Amino acid sequence: MPSLSFLQQPGAATILALTLAFSVSGLLWFPALIERCVLRPYWLVRRGQWHTLVSSGLVHADFGHLLLNMLTFWFFAFQLERAIGTTRFVLLYVLALVASDANTYLKHRHEPEYGSLGASGAIAAVLFASIVYFPDQSLFILPIPVPIPAPLFALGYVA
Repeated sequence: MPSLSFLQQPGAATILALTLAFSVSGLLWFPALIERCVLRPYWLVRRGQWHTLVSSGLVHADFGHLLLNMLTFWFFAFQLERAIGTTRFVLLYVLALVASDANTYLKHRHEPEYGSLGASGAIAAVLFASIVYFPDQSLFILPIPVPIPAPLFALGYVA
């Protein structure tokens, strides 16, 4: 019987399940759901669309975007939550999501047509926190056939 040990990390499991449910539902059946969740910096304050600071991280533009974010999340989130605990993990994720959206707001607040969605800011925070907590790990990036030391990957990513 397959192990369901990932359920021992309820924060990561819940975030993964919610993101998959919202994104897949919006992409396949309810495109209006995605539209309602998109962060539109110009309208954030003007229309009081504060929920989009979080909801924008639950939806993705397409299945490729969703797959890349959720694979990265899967590879790093559960291990990180085991190391730092559920409360700290969820706080890291939500604060990173809101901080990345705050940056988007500051950059695009004068553009009425601009919209942002996806969890890339929060996913990057999970990835980099994992590198900080587990600096001895190596990462495999396709199509590179050799492992890359995590700190070297972090430097390359930032550069």
